[in-house]
Amino acid sequence: GGFDRMMDRIDSLMEERVEYARQIKHLELKALQAQINPHFLFNSLNVLVSLINKNQETAVRYTKRLSTVYRYVLTQDVQDTVTVKEETEFIENYISILKIRFDKGLEFKFDIESDDMLKFIPPMSLQLLIENAVKHNAVLPHDPLVIRIFSDGSDLYVSNNLIPRISCSEGTGIGLKNLSKKYAILAETDIAILRNKDTFTVKLPLLRKYSDLIYT
Repeated sequence: GGFDRMMDRIDSLMEERVEYARQIKHLELKALQAQINPHFLFNSLNVLVSLINKNQETAVRYTKRLSTVYRYVLTQDVQDTVTVKEETEFIENYISILKIRFDKGLEFKFDIESDDMLKFIPPMSLQLLIENAVKHNAVLPHDPLVIRIFSDGSDLYVSNNLIPRISCSEGTGIGLKNLSKKYAILAETDIAILRNKDTFTVKLPLLRKYSDLIYT
């Protein structure tokens, strides 16, 4: 009867509203990712130019690795979240291009719980935090920058020792702000920054898949 039709109409309107809200959130996330991708490419190309001037053989190796890395960057542009496993596989490629630049000045230690590998984070989160660590610290062969990536069942941590640079621009802080906004959209939560005199750590909440996050 009329009551059932009215209830069906209300259900239909609610579904449309939920779908509309999902689309808005997806577009907001894409806009944030679009902010990061050119930034990443610009920084990578700057490094390539300096390598070409110093060592052409190294520059060729760097270019080949960079193409693999950037392929991932472009494919992740359409996803709002990725598994920790996917992101760490990408990070291994990204680490290889950093090693071409810094060699023994950079060390990585992974200790991610196996169950956490199947949880989700925003794409490029780890790359952004590693780049941030390299940008704000001295990277020296005799005193390496050590970046630890580990988890505890509910959060993923990226932590590094602090090695002050002689000259370091403050930067725009675009990366951490961008990540914070993504978490606000995805799960109405936030990253946490933990700092003491020896280490700088960023804590990323581990998420369920994006499609399950909103209105569940």
